[in-house]
Amino acid sequence: MTMIDLDFLNTVIRFEIAPDAEPAFQPIRRFFRHLLVPVSDRSATFTIKVDAYDPEADVDRQIWDTEQSVIRRSNAAEFNFDAHVVEEGDRRLYVNRTTLVDVPKDARSDGLFRLRITAGSAIQVIDFLRDLIIRNEEDLGTVVLHASGLVRGSEAVIIAGAKGAGKTTTMLSALRRPGWSYFTGDKVFCRRVGETIEVYPWRDYPYVGVGTIRADARLERLVREQVDPGIGERAATDKLLIDPDLFEGWLGVEFSAQPRRLAAILLPEVRPGEPLTTWQLRSEAERWAHLNKIVDRQVDTTFFTWQSHLVPDYRAFYRSLADLREVLPSVAMVRLRGTLDVDPDRVLRGGGLRVAVIGLAGSGKSTTASLLEEAATAAGLSHARVKLAKPLYDLQDSVYLAAGRAVGPGAQDQILMEDLADNLRRINPRAFIDDFTVRLSNVDADVIVNDDLRDPEVDAVALRSLGFRVLRVRCDEDLRQKRLVERGDPTRADRSTSRLDEIEADLELDNSGDLDGHRAAVRDLLEGWL
Repeated sequence: MTMIDLDFLNTVIRFEIAPDAEPAFQPIRRFFRHLLVPVSDRSATFTIKVDAYDPEADVDRQIWDTEQSVIRRSNAAEFNFDAHVVEEGDRRLYVNRTTLVDVPKDARSDGLFRLRITAGSAIQVIDFLRDLIIRNEEDLGTVVLHASGLVRGSEAVIIAGAKGAGKTTTMLSALRRPGWSYFTGDKVFCRRVGETIEVYPWRDYPYVGVGTIRADARLERLVREQVDPGIGERAATDKLLIDPDLFEGWLGVEFSAQPRRLAAILLPEVRPGEPLTTWQLRSEAERWAHLNKIVDRQVDTTFFTWQSHLVPDYRAFYRSLADLREVLPSVAMVRLRGTLDVDPDRVLRGGGLRVAVIGLAGSGKSTTASLLEEAATAAGLSHARVKLAKPLYDLQDSVYLAAGRAVGPGAQDQILMEDLADNLRRINPRAFIDDFTVRLSNVDADVIVNDDLRDPEVDAVALRSLGFRVLRVRCDEDLRQKRLVERGDPTRADRSTSRLDEIEADLELDNSGDLDGHRAAVRDLLEGWL
């Protein structure tokens, strides 16, 4: 007897596999290998005993004389499941010539399942297990979205929409761009972590349109050789089921179950022959509506009633969904329409360039921002500067006015501003980024520059999701101190910049030299990024 755990989020399935069932279980083990671990200290949510299956010896002959029930129907015929349904006390059996599934009538009070399998059981069992996990996660409050996805570093971008919207086309197009890798095929599981949304990928059997396959010569050749030699005779609207290992091998990536931070949601609408147009969704109500539209609940499937042994009540699910709404501003949401040849970086930055310049006071952030704008003008591009701290400057002016004193243009009472910032964040951690996002939505410029990013936890994460690249400016410390003296700020404080090093930069410039040299470096950087 082999024992092994499938460990995913809040669900642990403990398999007890009989030796004679091992050969038939191998395709199932291979599909779920990224989630399988040795038996751990975690309590099992469900236990599944797996044995080999001989339908003639293991099933009462009278059962074969009863009428079969349609248990599941799918657009992919391989997932269709018909079975004889047998009631045995507090258990229910689903029986056909390939697989026998023995389930409790109430999985909350009895977590024991029994499977009898043959060499032809793999897809039926994989489908059964995936459905069981999803139901349990939904019951515990995990929100599931219907989406494919890309990943780069610690961030995921998911692609969502109705059938035929162009999710797979968009994903395959985006994967041709450098730096992006495959993340998930048809679902992501979401949970809130602090002020962000963490998403877990979900492995599936890709079900790909023939038209999409033909658009890539290498994929078409692979499908013709290993899936369907007659693909040339199929209609472009047909779809084919592709083995996940084959599909991921073609993409050049091994599936990983590692979660990522959700950076953006792309909502494509394929219109062949039309130029690609994109626009970011800013309205909170519209964004919330689109998120609800891509929620993927098992109760909405046509086969929901067959696994009635575990029916989510969805109370925790909807509490979690409402919780996600609070941090949805950390996620960019972009609609795409037209021919879906997609560059994710360009889409996420709204077609132009967005740069956040960071650095210690006196390092030359504002100078660098001005040089970026100067280089943009020279290139015939429009530009705008949008500050996160505009509310602080407004409050500083009000405080000085109330005190009967004047503060010079651009001067900073840094002690006052740090105190104001602390209290604004205490009242609302998203005070700055929410105000910034509203002002940003009204800016139409080829190059948008921010030069006062300091917070790594909320603001930096949000600027990334809004398509900003981060440029770090450094300089010699003695030179920085000299510049600070020359600025004449009423007070100085460095606490607000103490965590700048936690913000990951795309590029770094040394501003210790002369102005002309720095101007040239900034111009070259802008040209490269454009």
